[in-house]
Amino acid sequence: MFGRSDILHYVSEKYKTVPEKLWPKKYPTFEILRHNHNKKWYALFGQVDAKYLGLEKGKKIDILNVKASPDFIEFLLAQPGFYPAYHMNKKNWITVVLDESVEPEKIFQLIDASYNITV
Repeated sequence: MFGRSDILHYVSEKYKTVPEKLWPKKYPTFEILRHNHNKKWYALFGQVDAKYLGLEKGKKIDILNVKASPDFIEFLLAQPGFYPAYHMNKKNWITVVLDESVEPEKIFQLIDASYNITV
């Protein structure tokens, strides 16, 4: 099953990024990915109650937030697996549910785009 570990392997190999846990006690499932040179975030992992995305309350889901252009976000929101950004600026960030509804290659492309936007 494709998930966080696959993405972390990808960013480690391609960008030499190491995930950071900024809130280990309060939010132990949250990790950020940021540029090594400018420290800007380009992705955020977490596990949240699905209710925060308008889905089934009480069900925990793994998510990935990435930055994208507002027009592209609008396009993505019409597709399965994409939601307005959880706990981020909804104009410039989007949430991807890591439940296999989005193909891995598409997730890698979104990570690459987010990385390039935040350079």
